[in-house]
Amino acid sequence: MFDLLTSDPAAFFDMALYRVPAVLVALVFHEFAHGLAAFWCGDSTARERGRLTLNPLPHLDVFGTLMLLVAGFGWAKPVPVNPTNFRHRRLDDFLVSIAGITMNLLIFSLSTVVLIIVDKDLWTPMTKLLYPIEQRMSFSGALGFVMYGEIAGLKQYGIGIADMSLVPVARFAGFMGMLNISIAVFNLIPIPPLDGSHVLADAVGKPELFYNKYASGIGIVLLLLMTQTNWLGRAISFVADNLQALFFRFA
Repeated sequence: MFDLLTSDPAAFFDMALYRVPAVLVALVFHEFAHGLAAFWCGDSTARERGRLTLNPLPHLDVFGTLMLLVAGFGWAKPVPVNPTNFRHRRLDDFLVSIAGITMNLLIFSLSTVVLIIVDKDLWTPMTKLLYPIEQRMSFSGALGFVMYGEIAGLKQYGIGIADMSLVPVARFAGFMGMLNISIAVFNLIPIPPLDGSHVLADAVGKPELFYNKYASGIGIVLLLLMTQTNWLGRAISFVADNLQALFFRFA
């Protein structure tokens, strides 16, 4: 994304108007969900430390937020949790661990519903005739051109827009969906310190042993793999496309 800053500053800041709020919502609601689930399970640590809030400032990690803006994956400051306060240690730890991912999947689903509603009036009749909804509203299809402001580029594919006033809605919903599904898939990876590692640890029944044994240094290896390969991007696209397909069947 920062390559765009040097090549086309106006387009960069135009995109940031949509992407930055979407990043804030994705990260803040993820961490808020962890804190709320912990509170419901008997642990008030997050509330006592000011983390049971939708105010983005207590949640944001500078580097993790920048990574999400630039690379499409990132993180916030983990919500403090004291498992000894849980009523049912193993079950509650699982529920707290999965809460953030569940929230992101929910926001992704709501964003997809918005895109389906907008789809009815966004495209020209000819576009709807030539291209199925999967191509019009997927991140890798026509929606990708809309999200990144490349409206003129759609013409070479015979894709027309009927109502330009709906483009901002589609762009924001698109970024919201993309970023939330990215965070959900990223956190499902069963490697410490990601949420997926806690879920796996709860499944094997030894959360402390599993986490403490493998946490050291593994995050750096994971970060290197993600920045040097595109396996995460492919995984995100696979999950997003298949989840969206479920909604498109009823559109």
